[in-house]
Amino acid sequence: MDTPGYAAHDSSTTRQAPKPLIPIAYDPRGAAEAVGKSHQTIYDWMNSGRLRAKKDGKSTIILAEWLREAIESLPDYPRKAA
Repeated sequence: MDTPGYAAHDSSTTRQAPKPLIPIAYDPRGAAEAVGKSHQTIYDWMNSGRLRAKKDGKSTIILAEWLREAIESLPDYPRKAA
């Protein structure tokens, strides 16, 4: 039975939830939040050369790829001898 004022539900036209956007770049604070570090750590990594960054006027841009490379360059967690 149809309810007046409402269209019948058609499962073939059901919308799917949008996929979350994956950032392609961050500012230093966003990069820090993304990896769970302080923004000072991000600046330390940039100043030491571990993390690449670009300047656009006053803005600092860090590509997600560069952030991943910086994390991958960190030493592995030491394994305990069995």
